[in-house]
Amino acid sequence: MTSKEKEAAAPAKTTAHKNKITPDYSNNGPDMSSEKRADRIARRRADMPKVYRGIYDRAVSGKSLRAAVNSFCLECVMWQRVEVRLCTSLACPLFPYRPYKPNETSKAISRSNQPHDGPDFAPESIKSED
Repeated sequence: MTSKEKEAAAPAKTTAHKNKITPDYSNNGPDMSSEKRADRIARRRADMPKVYRGIYDRAVSGKSLRAAVNSFCLECVMWQRVEVRLCTSLACPLFPYRPYKPNETSKAISRSNQPHDGPDFAPESIKSED
């Protein structure tokens, strides 16, 4: 391939790339009016437990990435906090960042509360009553 052929081929690639249709994600996503977004947020907010509405509000305001992750994980498991801790979706990109994940303290506490072999009461004294 000569240098003229290379130069002729380069603008074609650039033109093809520029003609590619890509969504405009500026201003709340592709073609998302603020009224439409507010309506969807209000409907979703009405369907969630009241205790989680504050975290959802922080998430959709765009001010807290942590709130967005927490809200997403909670919504994924139908707003059951313990289910987030027990999450087994290892392929989820948010898995390492999920809230309420077990730590060493909670593991020690949960081990002490689990059933164990042996009696649940102190054994009677083995001294004979003579």
